[in-house]
Amino acid sequence: MQVVTKLSRQEILRHAHAGIGEWTELAEDYCGVTNTPVDLMISHLQKLGLTPTDIHNLEYLEDKDVLNNLPGGFRWLKKNVREDVIIYFERSPQCFEEKIMNAIHIDYNLLTAKTEKEFIEC
Repeated sequence: MQVVTKLSRQEILRHAHAGIGEWTELAEDYCGVTNTPVDLMISHLQKLGLTPTDIHNLEYLEDKDVLNNLPGGFRWLKKNVREDVIIYFERSPQCFEEKIMNAIHIDYNLLTAKTEKEFIEC
């Protein structure tokens, strides 16, 4: 949250305590119309492409893709255990990158056709 919002730890805690519930509850109750501090933080996460489900999974370390790709295989992690949080966050970017890469489709025929046309024009 500090990196995304550029707020200090104290500012984030102050804003978080202004609302009711866990981060995941706040994410589910997010309203893009209001300007409360928690909504601002949630909007920063959403601008990065995170969904309420992603935020929930980060809160509880529950993304099954991440858990399935842990060293040693699948296991449940605990959100308040430092070592579990570290391994979850170390593995998360790799899983997100794999999802993004699998979602990208390149039409090589179109790319090749354009390249041939440019070559002929030269």
